[in-house]
Amino acid sequence: MKIAFWCKEPNCLSMSAALAGIAYTAATSFGLRSLVLNSGFNCHELERAFVEHSDTLLIKEELAYFYDSGIDLILNRLKFEGLGNTGVREQMLEIKKGLLYYLPGSTKTSREIYEEVFIEKGREALDMLENMYGLLFVACGGDINSDVNRLVIEQSDLLVILCAQLPAYNRNVSDEILSFDKEKVFLIGMYDKESKYTVKNIRKDLNVQKDSIGVIPYYIAFHDSLTDGSFVSFMEKVNKSSKKENMFYFADEIRKSTEKILRKAGLYEEKK
Repeated sequence: MKIAFWCKEPNCLSMSAALAGIAYTAATSFGLRSLVLNSGFNCHELERAFVEHSDTLLIKEELAYFYDSGIDLILNRLKFEGLGNTGVREQMLEIKKGLLYYLPGSTKTSREIYEEVFIEKGREALDMLENMYGLLFVACGGDINSDVNRLVIEQSDLLVILCAQLPAYNRNVSDEILSFDKEKVFLIGMYDKESKYTVKNIRKDLNVQKDSIGVIPYYIAFHDSLTDGSFVSFMEKVNKSSKKENMFYFADEIRKSTEKILRKAGLYEEKK
């Protein structure tokens, strides 16, 4: 199963929040072995959430390996060597043992070369990774008509579209994305329930059913965890939170949003 996440900005914090939060919840709360990757060139924002940084915000030396390989290495080997499954698992960063993995990108090549190889071998790579890991969360963003974005979206089984609490922004997003004949879920990132532009207003503007829209609430501790490598420890606290705690609203909404996405994907059915 491939689930594509699309945002107008390919390497933004909202994308990291949505992708990391939903993938982590799908893996730990629903038991779905998952892999996360960003198909964009030079998009490493997710590393800030998954990898602890030093005071200088440089990746720790022992993890620098991932910057030399990741998706670039897989694509290049598929192109030149016929990789098969050999060497793929070594490219992964294990986020949650046995459940959640991240495939880093690389900055060792030019955009033109990267996109050329992705267009040629991306379909094969995504299929291989899906077969190996089961549930694939793929970030893409920016120009909806770029060859890389179109390939990712067309290959996906479900499209998650990131929105904001901005009416004009959402109308533009909707116009760009409606051309794709895909099951869709709209996700409002950094959602503030105190805003007058509520999820109910957004549903009306986008003509979206209640079961096809969710939210990732704005929560400052979550925001911090996405930028300093403490995402996993923060989400562990979220999963253990009780109704008496301030973070429970965040925990409840992110679980509900994950459930909606998985239900649309045919991966979750509520027990009666």
